[in-house]
Amino acid sequence: QQYKGNLAAFIAPPYSPGAKQLCQEWSQELAKTYGQLVGVTLAVLLLNQVLLVLYSYFIAWERLCTVTEMTRSQLLKLFLSQFVNTGLLMALVNSSIKQYPDALFFLKMFSIGTGNYQDVNSQWFTAVGTTLVLTILMQVFSTTVPPLAMSYIV
Repeated sequence: QQYKGNLAAFIAPPYSPGAKQLCQEWSQELAKTYGQLVGVTLAVLLLNQVLLVLYSYFIAWERLCTVTEMTRSQLLKLFLSQFVNTGLLMALVNSSIKQYPDALFFLKMFSIGTGNYQDVNSQWFTAVGTTLVLTILMQVFSTTVPPLAMSYIV
C-alpha cells in the first residue's frame, strides 16, 4: 500500500511528530533492555572464565595424584559455581519475596528477593528465561569453540 517505488517509504512509515516521539521512546527502552540482557550475559561469562582460572590454581594446590582426580575436582567445582552463578542467583535476584525470616536480613543487601516475579509465568520466561537461555548458549560456545579453533590453528 505504501510502496511507491521507494523501499525506504515501505520500511519507515511516515510518522506524525507525536507518534515518532512515542516510537522513539519505545525503541530506546527496548534497546536499553536488550543492552542490559547482553551485559548481564557477558558479565556472567566473564565471571565463569575467571572462576575457571581460579579453580585451576586451587586444583594445582590440592596436589591430586591422578589426572582423573584433577578432572573430577575441577568438574565438581565448575559445575557448582556455574549452577549458582548462572541459574540459582539469577532466579533469586529476579524473584519477589515479601517476607524474610529475621535470620536472613542480609539477603536484601544483595538484592535477593527484590525482583518483580512472584511466580514463573510468561513475563518471567520473557525476561529471566531469555537471559538464562542466552547465558547458557553463550557459555557452551565460549568454552567449546576456542579449543576447537585452536586445534585447527596449532
